Amino acid sequence: MESSNTTLLPIPCPKCGRNGNHEGECATKTQVFYWRYGGNEVYLVADFNYWGKSGSSKMLRDKEAKDVFMKKVNLAPGTYRYKFVVDGQWMYDQAERFESDGFGGFNNIHEVKPMNLPNLSSEPDSDDNRMPLTMTIQSIDSDSGLGLPQRKTVTLRWSDRAKDVKVRGSWDGWTKDVELHEVCNPISGRIEFIGKVELLPGTYQYKFVVDGVWRCDEWKELSYENGTENNVLFVKQGIKIPRRLITSNRFRWKRKNIVLNEDLWQLALEGHSMDLVGDFCYIFGGRKTEKFINNLITINMLNFTLDAPDQQGAIPDPRAYHLTCVFGSKIILLGGYNEKSLLNDYYVFSTASHVWRKGNLNGPETPRPREWASLAQSMKSQPDVLLLFGGYFYTQDLEYEENLNDLWSLDLTKASWCRVKYEGTPPLPRSGHTAVTIGHKMYVFGGVELQGGSPRTYFNDIHYLKSKPEEPPFWTEIKPLGECPPGRTGHSCNVYGEDLIIFGGKSNKRLLNDIWVFDTRKSIWTRLQTVDGEPSSRYRHKAIVHEDSLILFGGITGGRLGHLRFLHKLNLKGYDGEDEEDEIQDDEMNPARNVARFCYY
Repeated sequence: MESSNTTLLPIPCPKCGRNGNHEGECATKTQVFYWRYGGNEVYLVADFNYWGKSGSSKMLRDKEAKDVFMKKVNLAPGTYRYKFVVDGQWMYDQAERFESDGFGGFNNIHEVKPMNLPNLSSEPDSDDNRMPLTMTIQSIDSDSGLGLPQRKTVTLRWSDRAKDVKVRGSWDGWTKDVELHEVCNPISGRIEFIGKVELLPGTYQYKFVVDGVWRCDEWKELSYENGTENNVLFVKQGIKIPRRLITSNRFRWKRKNIVLNEDLWQLALEGHSMDLVGDFCYIFGGRKTEKFINNLITINMLNFTLDAPDQQGAIPDPRAYHLTCVFGSKIILLGGYNEKSLLNDYYVFSTASHVWRKGNLNGPETPRPREWASLAQSMKSQPDVLLLFGGYFYTQDLEYEENLNDLWSLDLTKASWCRVKYEGTPPLPRSGHTAVTIGHKMYVFGGVELQGGSPRTYFNDIHYLKSKPEEPPFWTEIKPLGECPPGRTGHSCNVYGEDLIIFGGKSNKRLLNDIWVFDTRKSIWTRLQTVDGEPSSRYRHKAIVHEDSLILFGGITGGRLGHLRFLHKLNLKGYDGEDEEDEIQDDEMNPARNVARFCYY
């Protein structure tokens, strides 16, 4: 393969620098990674271990320097991206090379250079945005009969205004343009340029040629090499990961003590938000009795310790029933309400720095303020676009009210709203429902129709909105098989594999504490049965899934507990019949014991 900008040397192996005709696998080199900033438990997660946190990725503490952790890894020459998981918190080393991870955070970069391989580069382009520097590598086609991985079709996307957009990449030595054609994204409404290439699994660099100028997409993975900035593309090998399944029909709760900070003992919330980033859970705002708050609570999910870190920046006003969604290492917050009115503001919280930033959203139209709407990612392949559905709008005197079923997209790259045009029949107007995304589908379940602020109809229907690039989104109502859960509002809904897990809520003036699972592949509801005990009935609580556990917190119950202050844990792998000693006594409500009730199901 030849080009005016590259030089091809046929003798060295392009992967490891040895003789091009060598036998066996390419040479690897032992690389040492360091974390020098302390912690109790540190993991090295990277593209070379598929970003997995396991025993093989755990770093060892230096025997002399207690704050230093080390990990040795054998790597073939190439450029790798990595991070550290320090006591459950995803972090990067600011003293080493780093780049944007495309989700609002950063990855470190580690380069393993070939042995004795000349440093080849192209001549710089005359424009200030220079053409990428690279080496041409001869690839072996997947159809050669050697059992190599199959090529994959990869979609490249440019999401800014332009007249003509092309892309070049290292997959062919930067020699040929890939033409991108203009489309209107049916979800966000933004004009995009889309092109497709077929690539073998591996790591590639690429850059856009926008109206004749070399450009990078700053919202996607970036690499800085030889003074040149390129986008980076990872094409993973088709390794089939077993689907997480709920196969047991027996579940049991157990109890365990957790020591709390004394200032947190009176923590009892409803209408709060609860989001998982790495191994840390972030709880913000909510209502304690009649008081709205803007406190931040974190829970380390590895050892279940609670903390109240200092918040910085433009901290949101006290509120409850706001909407949140995780975007990389950041948490997006929308609206909510307080004792005065409905809110319609927008904030971004950095979990790395604990800094809030207030933003301004624009667009030809913007959604009206509302409560009990839903916010979810539009699709797995487009995490920078969120979908807002439904909710309840009212004036303070309730002279005007409206149950909503409108659909809006929030483009995080442009900070702009767009009303989504869809096909099919949407769910009836409602609030207090839940919406979650699996792949290209957003599932909506339950909710309530309000009249005069009071429940009129509780829903137990389930719908999905299917959205794919270049296709208009389409609403479909699912007709489940078998028994269905009763209609409800104020429940929680979480994703586990391809299953939806529904817990609790309120239905026809009664509170619920049932647990239902919906298999999205088979469209079947199943009620989980517990062997011994259940959490108190509740609604307006929150839940997350961490590894193989469902964690519940807060809510309202009609019993003696009032606003619930306890954590509850449902082991989704089931109960194996082995008993464990209870660690909590009957006086669990005695604040003097300074413990929280922790329930395993």
